[in-house]
Amino acid sequence: MPSYSQDFRDIVINKYEEGMTEFELSKFFNIDKRTVVSWIELYKRTGDYSSRQGVGCGRVASFTDKTLIEQYLIDHPDASTLDIKEALAPDIPRSTFYDCLNILGFSFKKKTPKYKQRKEHERLEYIEKLKEIAQNLLFYIDEKKEAYKFCQDNGFEPVILSITIERLNRAGEKIKADIQAEFDAENSKKKPNQEKLVELREKYIRVFGVDPVVKPQDDKEIQQSSFYGLTVEYIANKG
Repeated sequence: MPSYSQDFRDIVINKYEEGMTEFELSKFFNIDKRTVVSWIELYKRTGDYSSRQGVGCGRVASFTDKTLIEQYLIDHPDASTLDIKEALAPDIPRSTFYDCLNILGFSFKKKTPKYKQRKEHERLEYIEKLKEIAQNLLFYIDEKKEAYKFCQDNGFEPVILSITIERLNRAGEKIKADIQAEFDAENSKKKPNQEKLVELREKYIRVFGVDPVVKPQDDKEIQQSSFYGLTVEYIANKG
């Protein structure tokens, strides 16, 4: 940042008092608007707009006015380190000013980490909705940006239901294909593997939460039951 003489600062502030705006001063004198703003703010607050510290010949500039920084932070609690430097010590190199802050006992303000997408009231409402869904139908999608955005735009409840139904349909089709393999035309002379059918029945129960087969009253009776549109032989004593 260029160094400006006190005479030049006097001219700028005088023009400001005559009615020129910060933008007009910046354009007219060809200086950065932030520099003009820092001079004016300092002038309004302290009545002085001279540089607090300058770079002297053969020495490193420093900043030692801790009280001035504390007052600035009271007036501007959200000010960044750069804001403080531009307002109070625009002529001091940035790294030097940061070192001065450290020596004076100031530290960088750390932001409290917070999950941006979290809204506590919506989270509590969503937990209540989860309680209404049967555990065997409940599953979770990951929180990749695309998946979360899709659910957010469409509403979580209908999306969960539609995805659940789609998932169940896929699972059902897989079981259906496995059962169909037991009744394949090429093996029509071979009796279906009853143990395999029992295994598929148990798998169906785990996925859908209901028993697709009505148990026969007689353990030796062979029951015909509808299983996804197919006729399945079931022996009770193997169930």
